[in-house]
Amino acid sequence: MVLLAVRSLKSQNGMSLVELMVSIVVALLLLGGILQILVNSTQSHRIQNALMRVQENGQFAMELMAKDIRNTDFWGCLTSLDDVNNLLNGSGGGYDMGLHGFIEGISGTANESGGGPVITGTDTITVRGSRSVANGLTIQAPFGPITSSPINVGPNSNIQTSDTVLVSDCLVGDFFQATDVDSAGNISHAAGVGTPGNSTPNLSKVYTGDAAVYLPYTHTYDIRVGSSGLPALFRTDENGSQEIVEGVENMLILYGEDTDNDGTANRYVRANSVTDMDNVVSIRLNVVLETLEDNLTPTPQSYIFNEQTIVPGDNRLRRVYSSTIVLRNRSG
Repeated sequence: MVLLAVRSLKSQNGMSLVELMVSIVVALLLLGGILQILVNSTQSHRIQNALMRVQENGQFAMELMAKDIRNTDFWGCLTSLDDVNNLLNGSGGGYDMGLHGFIEGISGTANESGGGPVITGTDTITVRGSRSVANGLTIQAPFGPITSSPINVGPNSNIQTSDTVLVSDCLVGDFFQATDVDSAGNISHAAGVGTPGNSTPNLSKVYTGDAAVYLPYTHTYDIRVGSSGLPALFRTDENGSQEIVEGVENMLILYGEDTDNDGTANRYVRANSVTDMDNVVSIRLNVVLETLEDNLTPTPQSYIFNEQTIVPGDNRLRRVYSSTIVLRNRSG
């Protein structure tokens, strides 16, 4: 009986100290592996989300600017601004198109543009053109008896008082400021009213049913420090400056100049090297976007921009976007 009791007690003995230590080490190894997988998964998720946001921002920025650049110098059916009369006072709030040209650029220098300092080393581009209103507005009867009479485009035109307007019948045109727009769609263009106002109420002619009305615009794109403290793409128009896309770090613009008048670019140069902006028929747009989050990589990740390898001073990721845009109203 004594022997059976001793054997029973021995069979109930716990783990030895060595076994316990081995078990703890194995558990720690398993736990460390799980934690490492969790950390790696979390970091991969951060990188993936950051890159997806960069891709979305990059595509949006390129599409927005490409559309504006592609449509530059569109004035309805007019082929030249030489036939457009400018009624606007002074600089016309940036809309005296014939004086400033259809496109302008500043290459890599710090400057003021519409209310803020542009980041040094980034390019600025200004495009001018006009857009159709409500799928195109034509002049409607009754037609004004004299050139100072309001022009009628019908109700619900979306043209507002103080808007800058272009009216054209493909032969001649006029830039003016709408000084009053009534519910019937009569657009007045009196002198001495509003800012900048019109220097005269007299249009070039009495426009009839073969004329159309457009809204001209001037859009300037540049890079400044955004609301988050990071570089951002800004657009300046008649309503002021707005932050469009955050995380746009750099922009380099090359102008395709047609030097032999065949409708295609013979060379691409920066704005300060263009011989004559009237010969520019395409634009090569290059932008760099950075992730909004830092410390995504253990070391700074280099990238190539403008044929140069650049090593940033942080651990963000960057993507370069490039596109060549044909100015369809200038080429061919």
